[in-house]
Amino acid sequence: MDKYQLYKFFAGESNMEDEIAIREWLEESAQNKKEFFRERKLFDASYLNTGRIPPVKSKHIYFNFRKIGYVAATIAIIISISIFLNNYSIIDNHAVNTAMNIVTVPAGQRVKLILPDGTIVWLNSQSTFTYPAVFSKTRQVTLNGEGFFEVKADKNSPFIVSTSKGSVNVTGTIFNVRALDNEGIFETTLLEGKVKVISAEDSLNTIDLKPNQKSKFLGNNFTVENIDDHDEFLWRNGLMSFKNRSLDEIVREFEQQYGVNIILNHKNKQLFKHSYTAKFRTTDGLEYNLDILRRTATFKYERSTDNETIYIN
Repeated sequence: MDKYQLYKFFAGESNMEDEIAIREWLEESAQNKKEFFRERKLFDASYLNTGRIPPVKSKHIYFNFRKIGYVAATIAIIISISIFLNNYSIIDNHAVNTAMNIVTVPAGQRVKLILPDGTIVWLNSQSTFTYPAVFSKTRQVTLNGEGFFEVKADKNSPFIVSTSKGSVNVTGTIFNVRALDNEGIFETTLLEGKVKVISAEDSLNTIDLKPNQKSKFLGNNFTVENIDDHDEFLWRNGLMSFKNRSLDEIVREFEQQYGVNIILNHKNKQLFKHSYTAKFRTTDGLEYNLDILRRTATFKYERSTDNETIYIN
């Protein structure tokens, strides 16, 4: 198979005729499959090293890493791409095998991806996202963390975001998913279109969202609330925005962004008497943002000797 054709396929620039030819070529032999994944690894590695896609120009697949703080995301972000396993993932009835791409975003970083189908995904700090190198009729991805999705419409190919608590099923829409495994959080906010949210434990436990609605999975049930402020999704632009939020909610977000533990002194009742509205730039750093916050919420804080924990009193 010509490398140029493969690279166009990896870049999402293939026409239907070339895609069919590549899939048929994949099915011909195990050697062809090995060559496919070898070239995919070279393709991805070349992009990560140079920031450019070789040797084709693509408008559909690229990684746009933003520099946060003092560390460039292109250096810090840990990406395991095109993991070739002995047991292949089978796509539909065509037995086309595919690799899985895994993107892990470190604290203080965020990543923009464009998936093979043209779907745009923003990943927030400390998120892990898995998606196939080649989509099948069902476009399924996995998320632990927070992601903002602009799904390319395709009524014949559902897009599914799987999390440990449930899944979000769409065909084409704009929505945000916050699914933190370690905290048992599963929230979906719909901005445009429509989505169906399904419990992982009970597939009959579902809810359909309308635009400007947010669902939360609490216990074994979904709750729904209307939203009128989209500023909380400004994290894509490096902003943490809070409207009438408790100090506890704010510091939990600081933990997620900066990868530290923050312990509130629950004996100090003054810390929990008020709600707060504020915006913080992620790039300003944790200590600067804590100093800004305590101008409104009066408190003192100190770091542990290992700098991994902050105590707020």
